[in-house]
Amino acid sequence: MLNLRRLLRHAMTNNIFSEPVKGFVSHTSVSRLLLDNIYMNAWVGFIVSDCWLPIANVVKAMKKWPGSGEPNETGVNLAYGTEDKWFDILQKDQQLAKRYSMAMEAHGGGEGFLVKWTVEGYPWGSLGEATVVDVCFLLCYIFHTSLNFDIDGWIPRLRLLCHRRGLPFSDIHRPRHSWNAHNVHHRHCS
Repeated sequence: MLNLRRLLRHAMTNNIFSEPVKGFVSHTSVSRLLLDNIYMNAWVGFIVSDCWLPIANVVKAMKKWPGSGEPNETGVNLAYGTEDKWFDILQKDQQLAKRYSMAMEAHGGGEGFLVKWTVEGYPWGSLGEATVVDVCFLLCYIFHTSLNFDIDGWIPRLRLLCHRRGLPFSDIHRPRHSWNAHNVHHRHCS
């Protein structure tokens, strides 16, 4: 009981729960959000359940693999006892992948993270006749799926070179744009 009280009081320092009367705990707007919003709940679960051990193993990983830039020599590998890379771990565990996806939606789903800020917040037209290389597939995804965006009509001289691990989405091919399978973690990719 003592540990539960300590944990709850620690949460109260962050406005998660309150103690209106000594010994009684009640919800706050923050704790209700965690209870009612499945995306925020997934974010907390992801951080607490899936990230805590990898974060706690960062220093051990740095000592074990000094100066390494390899994606499979990290705190994740020590925490999960595997040589797999993080995104390979995600692909093998459907529950983890779902929680990760929902957590990322909670993190990036607010007003300040709307897709329109990427599209409207940069003067893409000022690039003139140019090629934009997107190794994370974010711009390509945004321009072609999230908004059903007509990049050809909006920025007629911009060409996207989209790299994506695995195969590109088949429904978003456009004539002026290139789509290549690509491993963003590989050091010598073209």
